[in-house]
Amino acid sequence: MLSEKKWLEIKELSTSQVFEKLIAVSKYQDIKKSDFLDFKTNKYSELVSRGVYPLPGAVGFLEELKRQNYQLGLVTATRKENLKFIKLDLDYFFKTVVTAEDVKMLKPAPEAYEIAAARLDLKPTQCVVFEDTDIGLISAQKAGCRTVGRVGTLDVLSLQKAGAEAVFNSFGELVDYPTFF
Repeated sequence: MLSEKKWLEIKELSTSQVFEKLIAVSKYQDIKKSDFLDFKTNKYSELVSRGVYPLPGAVGFLEELKRQNYQLGLVTATRKENLKFIKLDLDYFFKTVVTAEDVKMLKPAPEAYEIAAARLDLKPTQCVVFEDTDIGLISAQKAGCRTVGRVGTLDVLSLQKAGAEAVFNSFGELVDYPTFF
């Protein structure tokens, strides 16, 4: 089990940096970082290849935002090749999609959200980001975006602690009220 103190030490690090920290104190120091990263990437790809489905209420929320002419972007740490497994017409809903290949530094660095805002011809301060992870919330805040947290991966208190300006439980709650700010 990872302590809160240890989590705070590594939560803003990349997978590569976490690997370096862990391997330095492990008995498995002969493992190559490239082998580990390839293994992790392959396991993730295997998992998502089964299909990634929208959360309940998400499609209705996206449809409402589109109806109201909001410009939508998707920021994800996954690779482009994994987008084909998402069971949603991304091109229909999102004007831009920013993936791992588009950035030099993944979340919690702000670069992905800065790129998305620029592609939408918006300033980050004009963007509202919906996130379910503390690292994503930190990334969006560093970029200057407003943040809304979705309960799931984290609870309400953890989302607020990570800086979510508003919190919701499911996208279904938002269909009738898509404007937070």
